[in-house]
Amino acid sequence: MARALLPDAPMSMNGIALLMGHPTHWEDWAHFAEAVRTGEPSLPKLRGMGAFEYLEENPEYGGVFIRGMGSMSATETDPLLAAYDFSRFRTVVDFCGGRGDFLAGVLHKSPKARGVLSDPRVGENGAAAFLEKEGVADRCTIADGGLFDPVPEGGDAYVLKHIVHDWPEPQAVEILTNVRKAMNPGGRVLIMEMVLPDKRNAPHAGKLVDLWLMLLVGGRERTEALYGELLAQAGLKVERVVQTPAAISVVEASRI
Repeated sequence: MARALLPDAPMSMNGIALLMGHPTHWEDWAHFAEAVRTGEPSLPKLRGMGAFEYLEENPEYGGVFIRGMGSMSATETDPLLAAYDFSRFRTVVDFCGGRGDFLAGVLHKSPKARGVLSDPRVGENGAAAFLEKEGVADRCTIADGGLFDPVPEGGDAYVLKHIVHDWPEPQAVEILTNVRKAMNPGGRVLIMEMVLPDKRNAPHAGKLVDLWLMLLVGGRERTEALYGELLAQAGLKVERVVQTPAAISVVEASRI
């Protein structure tokens, strides 16, 4: 049963286990009550800087955090690809998609599609070598760009995987508005997050993540109705929500 804790195990939980047990992670949670009382993230007050800045300024913990998030994200790839059909799209843009792990999976499942990987770290995270190793580099363009930089234009589908939930509403609306402007007519925005159940007391893994986001960055997980309200502010509407065997879902949106 402990094999999943090995770093080279299939679907390894090594990264997330090391993050959950890290002293810095526990110190963050020690200030959770303050976040509940104030309604504001407590990490900036504790660290004197925002969460993303702190990860950059503290590379040891930043590396642990990124590997932990990566190992959790890797468990979602197969359920997402099984639940959602990407083959109808000619060009799929993975917006701030890391080194391209998820995009490579999409291109394997959709051999006629082309991909665009956009991320501010593509020059240092080995994206080009990874996509070459996966055999999809000839169908993929790499763009260096952050969340609030110009969005690559001309995509039929824009993947935002664990992006929107990191931001308070004004920044989330700005990101979604920029994506809407960049996509082709008839295109789709695919928000991949843990969509919370409408029943307030129904159990869901996303509720713990929701508390963690409030603590760290002031972000949140949302219900389908809340996504509808958020998307409307960006000139978008929910077409459907596709559930997967994992806790993550796909919120498919189009232009209003």
